[in-house]
Amino acid sequence: MEKIRQRVLDAGGVLVVTMEELREAHGSGRLKHLVLDAIRRGLEAVGLRWLPVGDLPADQRQTIILYLPQTRAGQLVELAIWAAGREAIAHPTHQPDAA
Repeated sequence: MEKIRQRVLDAGGVLVVTMEELREAHGSGRLKHLVLDAIRRGLEAVGLRWLPVGDLPADQRQTIILYLPQTRAGQLVELAIWAAGREAIAHPTHQPDAA
């Protein structure tokens, strides 16, 4: 996952990737439960976080946003998560109630 981390750094701290890219970086054939868990642990080990918050998707065509919280861009992502609330970020189709 170091190469993925470097790509995130090279992109300024935030990078959109497909689950296929992460699967290939991990060296696995299929995105099954154990592979997804290993990818998650690998991302966490190099300090990466992702959106949507929560479980990684099992569909290799699905995209996620990787970010490094210690970068300026990553800090903005963390601020947006805090401001919106984790539930809104975990479920992007969720519309907050109008005030």
